[in-house]
Amino acid sequence: MFLVCHLFLVYLQQTQAVCTFPTDMVGSWHVSDFGGAVIQRKTLTTEKSVVNFGTRIFECTLKEDNRYLLTSDVFNFYGSPFQLGLCWEFQKVSETQYIYYAAMDVLPNTPNTRILFRLNPANFNITGDCQFKSNYDPWQARVFLKNGALSISQCPLIMQANFTYTYDFGNGNQCTGNTSLDVCSDVTSMEFDYSLCSTEQGYSATGSLTCVHQEQFNELVYLIVFNNDIDAPDEVTRFRFTCYVMQQQKGGLHAIQMTQYPQACLDKLYQTPYRVVRPGAHLQLQRSSKDFCTGRGQGKGQSVDSVVSAVAAIGAVFGTIVLSLSIVIGVKLYNKFKKHSIQPARSESVSSLASFDRVQSMFSLDGRISPFSLRPTLSEIAYKRFGSSMDELDYMNDETNDQDLFEAMNDNFIDTVESSFDQSYLRE
Repeated sequence: MFLVCHLFLVYLQQTQAVCTFPTDMVGSWHVSDFGGAVIQRKTLTTEKSVVNFGTRIFECTLKEDNRYLLTSDVFNFYGSPFQLGLCWEFQKVSETQYIYYAAMDVLPNTPNTRILFRLNPANFNITGDCQFKSNYDPWQARVFLKNGALSISQCPLIMQANFTYTYDFGNGNQCTGNTSLDVCSDVTSMEFDYSLCSTEQGYSATGSLTCVHQEQFNELVYLIVFNNDIDAPDEVTRFRFTCYVMQQQKGGLHAIQMTQYPQACLDKLYQTPYRVVRPGAHLQLQRSSKDFCTGRGQGKGQSVDSVVSAVAAIGAVFGTIVLSLSIVIGVKLYNKFKKHSIQPARSESVSSLASFDRVQSMFSLDGRISPFSLRPTLSEIAYKRFGSSMDELDYMNDETNDQDLFEAMNDNFIDTVESSFDQSYLRE
């Protein structure tokens, strides 16, 4: 038992010793929870304060595949030593983008901070403290984006249109006049026109937001957007990331209900398309026209004509292939049928009559064959079956016609029958 425990501790020490971040994660990143962070091989340093605990340095403590347990440096809080812990599971999207899921509960007395908080020595454990699972809820999703190399994705299809909107953060609609939200000029971004309504959207000074991640949950869409402000948000009143929960309004095909919340979405109990706690806000989008964007669902710079042309070309190629296959299959079936059908007998002349079975030949099936044909005539067939008569019929004599041959054949047949009758009578 002692040996087993010793080996287990050695294994944990070895695992802890090799806990490092991938090389492509080394550098400066935009991070949902902290605004920004700098990653080295074994550490993550936040650029903004973690809740009220100041900027912190987290060390990679334990790692299992793409699941990480990070523990912070020790700090004093109200005169006592504390440590923070993070349980993150990463999913790589590209060299410049990762999605990570916070596998922890929300820390009590915080709005939406999923983090471990414990007196030192904390002794965090990846099995006992982390809630890793195969499928996560969309409100657990967060984003890592490489600084200076933004990865983007299209905004949800239901948003790819031009809208007017209302905005309410608890004190009624703040945009009572004209409003404009453009998701058509670039279907990867949301552009609010502050010249019509100056109330800030998405906690952004400019109103320019880029879609970076979306997930479907039942009839809802969870969308994380990136704030394109040049100046770094303070993560107090303005934030680098915002999460929207939206739904197409039932019975109103041109309207979308949605709420926003900074950094990441809240649990479904606290954020729906219709309501959210502060500092969240509610928006109602109304399509300004019945139609969606021209080229809806396409990336920026891709025209409708190019898509139509591509579809037409694909259709033409597909039609040609189908036609070619039909021809080939038809030829094969024809050849197969032809192979199994009755094959015509070779043409045989009178000169080969001695070896020609005229009665069994297909030519004997029709007595109307011309006597001038190279094929056997009816007379020749009669000769083959009954032989020559007492009159020594010569079937090759040109002066003998078919009528004479027929009469002679008939007389010969009668005589044969009478002779057979007499012989049978005598036997009786």
